[in-house]
Amino acid sequence: MAETPTFALWHKLAAKPGGKQLFSAAMCLRVPYFGTVLPSVRELRPGHCEVSAPKWWGVHNHIRTFHAIAACNLAEIAMGMLAEATVPATHRWLPKGMDVQYVAKAETGLRAVASLPALPEFGDEGFELPVPVTISDARGKPVVTGTITIWVTPKKPAAAAGLRAACTARTTSARTCSRRTATGGRGAGRRACRAGRSLASPAAPDPGR
Repeated sequence: MAETPTFALWHKLAAKPGGKQLFSAAMCLRVPYFGTVLPSVRELRPGHCEVSAPKWWGVHNHIRTFHAIAACNLAEIAMGMLAEATVPATHRWLPKGMDVQYVAKAETGLRAVASLPALPEFGDEGFELPVPVTISDARGKPVVTGTITIWVTPKKPAAAAGLRAACTARTTSARTCSRRTATGGRGAGRRACRAGRSLASPAAPDPGR
């Protein structure tokens, strides 16, 4: 089963000194809103993810406990990383809904655990996948529980073909750039590289849609 680039990066970094922190930082660069809770991915494997977050001023509510929506953000992180480790690269996923219960005040840093009872099969049909998440305080007491439902579908063949075409275009442009640089000088090489990037890049979305 082909793994996603996110899970491949985890495999590359997790065992190295500081690798989990580096992975967590890269995750927040990709999804900046995640960074508001200062998350740290602790464990990640198909069907399971653990993420921790400290209690700091930026997540306080009016009574100086961990804000409920900040806790929901932590739950989303755990669910999202689980999905990236579980859903193969041949499929895509989108969050569809969240059902949460605030069962106790969160007075410490938190740990979110997203875990599936069993790994699903990924076929040709789309399906809903409920992801249970439990958020506990430093004493192991649950403070938030919930289920985030995601919608999983196979990627369209056209999308895969487009990705292959983009890769081919980049390779071709690199070769063209090299040849023109050798024969026509530096300026010709730069023009070839720019043309290759334009060819390989997808069209920008229409902001009016």
